[in-house]
Amino acid sequence: IKLSKQIKFMIKNSLEFCFTSYGIISEKNKLIGKRDVNLNGEYNKLYKSNYIGLSTVIFNQKIINIFKFPSLKTQEDFALWLLLLRRGYRLTHLNMILTNWRSTNKSLSSNIYQKLKDAFKLYYVYENKNLIFSIYSVLVLSYNKLIKN
Repeated sequence: IKLSKQIKFMIKNSLEFCFTSYGIISEKNKLIGKRDVNLNGEYNKLYKSNYIGLSTVIFNQKIINIFKFPSLKTQEDFALWLLLLRRGYRLTHLNMILTNWRSTNKSLSSNIYQKLKDAFKLYYVYENKNLIFSIYSVLVLSYNKLIKN
């Protein structure tokens, strides 16, 4: 269902990139939350809070052949979304929950230190921001993550 709905939406709207909202489930498959995303990818908003869930994304093969995930353990998807926006691609949202993300205590995404380290590298190296602005951006990203949870 997910693939067919997103691909139809992409074809109908001539899109190269599409993402959706998503449910959050526990290790025991219990729905514990959801991320309702009701806006398209906009650089200034996404830069402060990565609201695009990787498992919700579909993009055109042309993009895959041009762009790759950077060498980060976490935040690699976020870095790619920002790069695509800087290059002029539209990141469009289909307002449906078509997938779930499993929250676990032992996943790489739950490693706070690694996420902070990679977020700093994302801003400082990949986004080419200065030291102070990179630190500030990590703090803003962290704050927004806390209020989402």
